[in-house]
Amino acid sequence: MPERLGAVLMASGFGRRFGSNKLLAEVDGVPLYHRAMAALAPAEFDRAVVCSPYPQILAAGERFGFLPLYNLSLIHI
Repeated sequence: MPERLGAVLMASGFGRRFGSNKLLAEVDGVPLYHRAMAALAPAEFDRAVVCSPYPQILAAGERFGFLPLYNLSLIHI
């Protein structure tokens, strides 16, 4: 049986020490979550998922070819 490999991109951080949601911070006009998705290349894996409580990150993940998984447990109440 051929080896199968998956990937999980955890995009759920709050960035408390950073002072805001660092996933949405931009470097040279590109959000950090976008750079992480581009670097991971979901096509290289049997399945790639992005796990996040942020709708904009999940939507972008789907456009990049990730299976979006909503993580409600990380939302602060």
